[in-house]
Amino acid sequence: ADKKSLLTTKEIEIINLIAQGLTTKDIANKIYISHHTVITHRKNIFRKLEVNSVSELIRYSIKAGILDFIEYFIFSAGRNDRHHPALLVAWRSACHTLHGS
Repeated sequence: ADKKSLLTTKEIEIINLIAQGLTTKDIANKIYISHHTVITHRKNIFRKLEVNSVSELIRYSIKAGILDFIEYFIFSAGRNDRHHPALLVAWRSACHTLHGS
C-alpha cells in the first residue's frame, strides 16, 4: 500500500508545519492542540512513513508529493534560519532526489 494513503489530514497538515520549521510547541499553538498531541502525531507520521528524522521526512514527503518542492524551496529560501542543520540536510537531500543523484 502507498504509505501516503496511511496519513490522516491532520498528519499531512503537521508535516507541512514541520517543513516550515515550526517547533512542536509552535505547531500546537498554531492548530490549537496540545503539544502532547503533536508529539503523538509526529511519532505516528514517522512510524507510518518509516522515517527517522525531519530530514528523511521532508525528503520522503517531497518524493511522495505530500510537500510541494517549489513551495518548500521558496519558503526555505526566505527563512532567517534556513541554515538550520536539519532543514539544510533535508534541502540537500531533496535536491539530490530530484536530480537523481
